[in-house]
Amino acid sequence: RGRIDEFDLNNEMLHGNFYRGRLGPGIVKEMAAWCRRGNPNAVLYVNDYGILNDNKLPEYVAQIKDLIQQGVPIGGIGIQAHLEGPLDIPKIKNALDTLAQFGLPLKITEVSVMVASEAEQAQILQQFYEIAFAHPAVQEILLWGFWQGAHWRPTAALYREDFSPK
Repeated sequence: RGRIDEFDLNNEMLHGNFYRGRLGPGIVKEMAAWCRRGNPNAVLYVNDYGILNDNKLPEYVAQIKDLIQQGVPIGGIGIQAHLEGPLDIPKIKNALDTLAQFGLPLKITEVSVMVASEAEQAQILQQFYEIAFAHPAVQEILLWGFWQGAHWRPTAALYREDFSPK
């Protein structure tokens, strides 16, 4: 309380059901209640991948609707953006528009671009940032690592191992 006011309620629920599989479908609502008791002002986010560049958008929308119907106090929607090729701009815009229907802030929580060349990486990053920053529901964009020496995908970093910029 007073130190961390926004966090993922249960990250990547579309891709794993560790808690729900062991403790039942109501565990997410219970987790939210525990969070509220610990910090009544915390904003709880859902967060997942495959939303912008794969085909998980319909599942994500259904999951968010289900959580809201259960009374889970979702305060924002996180969208991971681990990009691996040319952008499908209409698909990305459609995903953002679709998620905006909930009237909740959208945050691009994990941006990384893993492509063959630095020039292509720069182009994709620029295009993606233009699309995301232009959307009225997107409040933040978080780069998922910047230095090659500590990046989960070293070629996706913006700075090489010697800290020279790409």
